[in-house]
Amino acid sequence: MNRIPDVYEVTSLRNTSPIEDERVGIGFNMENGKIIRINISVSDVKMIHDSLSHSIGSSGIPSIDVSSKLPAE
Repeated sequence: MNRIPDVYEVTSLRNTSPIEDERVGIGFNMENGKIIRINISVSDVKMIHDSLSHSIGSSGIPSIDVSSKLPAE
């Protein structure tokens, strides 16, 4: 059973920007070669982190480092 609906695009992390004014930029590579860039609040990032930490911790999967790997364009 797939718990993630098909409306969600498959992506990989491209980069993150420095935090500025309580916001951070995050870039994603799409399978079709396009790039998605979002500007998201730090509080939303914390909510995502907390949600994933709970899910990952309960499944026994170790946490991973998702720090920026490529420079922002």
